[in-house]
Amino acid sequence: MTKSRVPQAELPRSGARIVVIDDSPDDRTLEARLLRQSDPNFEIIEVADAQGWATVLELGAFDLVVTDLNLNWSDGLTIAREVHVRWPQRPIVVVTGTGTEELAVEAMKAGVEDYVLKHRDRILRLPKVVNGALMRAAGRELDRGARSRLDHDIAIQASVSASIGRIQLGDTPEDTAQKICAEIRATLGLGFVAITWFLGSDTMVLAIEAIGPKPIEPLDILPPARSAYLRERSGHGPWIEDGLIQLQEDPDARYRRDAGPERPAINSSSFFGAYAPLVRAGQTVGLIIAASEGSWSIEEVADRLPLLMEYATLAVALVAPGMIDRSDAAAMASDVRAIVVARAFTIVFQPIVGLASKVVAGYEALTRFDDGIAPAIHFARAQRAGVGVELEIAALEAAVEASRILPPWAFVSLNTSSETVLKAGPFFSGLRALGRPVVLELTEHESDLDSSSLVEVFSGLGDSVRLAIDDAGSGYAGLQRVLELRPQFVKLDIELVRNVDTDAAREGLIAGLVHFARATDAALIAEGIEREGERVVLRRLGVSFGQGFLLGRPGPATTWAAGQPASE
Repeated sequence: MTKSRVPQAELPRSGARIVVIDDSPDDRTLEARLLRQSDPNFEIIEVADAQGWATVLELGAFDLVVTDLNLNWSDGLTIAREVHVRWPQRPIVVVTGTGTEELAVEAMKAGVEDYVLKHRDRILRLPKVVNGALMRAAGRELDRGARSRLDHDIAIQASVSASIGRIQLGDTPEDTAQKICAEIRATLGLGFVAITWFLGSDTMVLAIEAIGPKPIEPLDILPPARSAYLRERSGHGPWIEDGLIQLQEDPDARYRRDAGPERPAINSSSFFGAYAPLVRAGQTVGLIIAASEGSWSIEEVADRLPLLMEYATLAVALVAPGMIDRSDAAAMASDVRAIVVARAFTIVFQPIVGLASKVVAGYEALTRFDDGIAPAIHFARAQRAGVGVELEIAALEAAVEASRILPPWAFVSLNTSSETVLKAGPFFSGLRALGRPVVLELTEHESDLDSSSLVEVFSGLGDSVRLAIDDAGSGYAGLQRVLELRPQFVKLDIELVRNVDTDAAREGLIAGLVHFARATDAALIAEGIEREGERVVLRRLGVSFGQGFLLGRPGPATTWAAGQPASE
């Protein structure tokens, strides 16, 4: 591809008269609407049958014809030949449900300028194809020198159309993006093409094609300052700037995909970068970023920017479906990390009371978020976004710090997941230095926990760190975990405790669990005790500890700082 500056031919006057021929009312309406949206001054003449076409053809009062390939009363190639015989300078565009090389050859012989597939993503190209056809028609009336310059644009547009037609959906969004980058670089003669995607507050490189060393690699995350600039600037539409990306690797390794050697940076003084936003449902979701192969002028780069936007439209259609879940997860992860950084939560403690002694034995640390959303929702969203451990550790650290003013004889119960226990060893090892008994309460209910690894971790934490299993009685999986992990405490599910004083079945089941707990050397803790009748029955059945509004509502550590020790 030559790199000379090619002047653009002007479009014909605004208000071009366009005939739209289609015997499908829905398709005809859609095509007319797309054209009017691209230029409200277009005069659209809709034709649905042979009689209407005969009248329009006879009058010849039109500048371009858009016709369906398959009509009940004719076909698009016949229409093209009829126009070519009477009005040889009028362009024809065919719309069709299929596109083959044989069709393209036959259409060219019939005088068709271009064709557009009726696929929901490809039909959106119709206004651009029509404008291109009008531009080429206007070019035919220029002098020979202007026509030779216009031929350059026509060739590029034709090559872009063919290139877009070759792009197929890959196995992953990255595969698809890589195919698009390869087609862009080869078709437009560029030295560098990358597709980036906005994930939460980050900008990730999905794919890259470059001549020579690559300044970035797929899955790299751009430095935060550059990411913020690109996200803000992309909201204003496509642009060109001096210097491509200024992607010298950030010295902070967390902004790199790996810890390998620093990759070379593009010499920003030698390049103009072109940026084509990827827009989905009115929201910018990423960018196509491109630069010349050598020292091109800004005009040469500008010539390619509209073509990049055509690829951008296709990229959104093909890549976005596979990136939606990732984008949502990244947004959730960003929200969670903002909560962690701001410590937008507080820790409260609820007493755990001996049912026989009626004195406090320990306190369960509970997280309350500043936005008022239920803790379970926050922790579940963090888990789905892949940052559950980060949020749990932040809450655990805050709970340990807040617990320092609690009575030293009382144990502190900390809610955690098995994943956090297995991944955050240093934190849990440090609990031995807290100077008080600690109970780790496993909160998940899955039956496929890595029990052997958990047992190994807990055995190394020392006698001052004990284990509790949550929601026993809620199913077989809970009892199976008790047998595998042998905890010191088993917590009765709140649904089992509620109304136990008026339900003989609940009472019988809890009696069985009391026997089960004694056989496994565990103490039962009943959650959700709200009435005195429930407490009386639970005590009679032999449940060791209770927790609930009847025995004490959650409150800050200062509420319990002067508590009394439990009896031996």
